[in-house]
Amino acid sequence: MLLAIHEFERKPRHDSRAINAFLANHQFPLVEGQSVTFVYRGQADEVHLRHFIFGLQSDQTMNRVGNSDLWFVVFDVPKRSRFEYKFDVRRGNKSTWVRDPLNHRMAHDPFGAISVCVTEGYEAPDWAEFDPEARQGQMIDLSLLDTMVAL
Repeated sequence: MLLAIHEFERKPRHDSRAINAFLANHQFPLVEGQSVTFVYRGQADEVHLRHFIFGLQSDQTMNRVGNSDLWFVVFDVPKRSRFEYKFDVRRGNKSTWVRDPLNHRMAHDPFGAISVCVTEGYEAPDWAEFDPEARQGQMIDLSLLDTMVAL
């Protein structure tokens, strides 16, 4: 099976109009069977996919489509998977981690929001759903100064 990104690479034009059409006709990350295609669009010297999948190298170098501003990487992931990722966009000596602007799915961690990829057949586990029977927790804001004064 020829993946959509590889079909796009074979086309003679990779200008803004062609890229816009490609992006408009797909949802990202693009899951095709067990292959997942991640794309990033923007000016950069390098783009890396940073993911959190046990057993796979967490830093995946993305490839540029021709001389365009479209970057991609493809790898195989088992069905029913869920994992989190960001793009590491490098311009000169500066590196910035960004969420996937083409993906609305996200989770939150202590560092903010992060993009989420789900593959075919994924279902959220029961323990991740709201349980009206569960005792509600509470958030308490503490600072180091408050802790030191209390001691």
